[in-house]
Amino acid sequence: MGLAAARHRLPPSFTSLYRLILRTSSAAVLHHKAASRYVRTLWKPTFYEAGTVILRLQVPTLATAEKAQLERWLCLWESSVDRTLSLLSTSAQSRGLAHKLTRNLAFLHFGFRQYQENIRNSSTRPWEPHQQEYKPPREARSSQIKAEKFDSQCWGALEETVRMAEGKSRLSLGRIASHRRRA
Repeated sequence: MGLAAARHRLPPSFTSLYRLILRTSSAAVLHHKAASRYVRTLWKPTFYEAGTVILRLQVPTLATAEKAQLERWLCLWESSVDRTLSLLSTSAQSRGLAHKLTRNLAFLHFGFRQYQENIRNSSTRPWEPHQQEYKPPREARSSQIKAEKFDSQCWGALEETVRMAEGKSRLSLGRIASHRRRA
């Protein structure tokens, strides 16, 4: 491995922290297979963002002001991950509020995935091969627009509530990332 390849790698402490979050989040939902999968994927976007910041800090031509800003962000992120680990550890050991929170996060993520598969990725009408020309009905377009508006309003309000809770407690509850179905 060359010097350039070694310079632009994530440090072992970062990957170890990610593995620790994965193990702790699984233990927080009592190693339930489906719940573990849904809770684990909540923290992927935040770790991806932090990994991007770490790799950006490794660039030698980075301006001093930008480097200081990124280091401050990374320090705040690390403290929020420490608090998150504490929450997940408490959730694994007791069946109190922390456990209910992580269980409900798993249910929420599961529900969002089901919603995406059933509503957003489904077609409005089955394909009829004997029809000469296929035209989607007008009401399907308007219902799709209504569904997208409803989606943005509901998830936007929920996301705002989660961000306020994160700001007050200074921890990370993860992010739900939208995925499109692959053809």
